[in-house]
Amino acid sequence: MKEIDKVHLLNQIIFMSVIYLLISISIIVAVFFFLAFIRAVKSGQYDDDYTPSVRMLFDDELIKKTSNDTIQITDNNPKP
Repeated sequence: MKEIDKVHLLNQIIFMSVIYLLISISIIVAVFFFLAFIRAVKSGQYDDDYTPSVRMLFDDELIKKTSNDTIQITDNNPKP
């Protein structure tokens, strides 16, 4: 083999080993983040505690609007 071919072959081997190393590290990091996400979901990190307390306030406003509409409809129709 020529000297240039040996250097080229050595560069290819080093390049491929770096790719294998980077792929394995990225898979390990991805698994770590996936497990952290699963743990956060199971511990209730993403539970919505704010909306149910506010929903009660919005329900009262909807009842008032419908009751006002009902009153306006009965006031517009005169009784015989």
